[in-house]
Amino acid sequence: PAKAAKKKRSSSGSGAAASGSGNVEVPMQGTIVKVLVEIAQVVVAGQAVVVLEARKMENQITTDKAGAVKEIKVKAGDTVGAGDVVVVIA
Repeated sequence: PAKAAKKKRSSSGSGAAASGSGNVEVPMQGTIVKVLVEIAQVVVAGQAVVVLEARKMENQITTDKAGAVKEIKVKAGDTVGAGDVVVVIA
């Protein structure tokens, strides 16, 4: 249930803010636990790209846009703030 709610919030927030630009943003402050994609990897809309630990819960952060991963701006262990762009999809 927490993951599903997180996906919906992440998708709508990212889609509204980025408007399909391909910038994947985190909705809250936390620590990146795992990066699930690599540069040039092809992803589909709704696919998880990073795992964010916030408030002692792991949240999968998803992309709203299908395409290839152009840039990864974080690594495991990095601390991020709400609204930070973590992955760019081209």
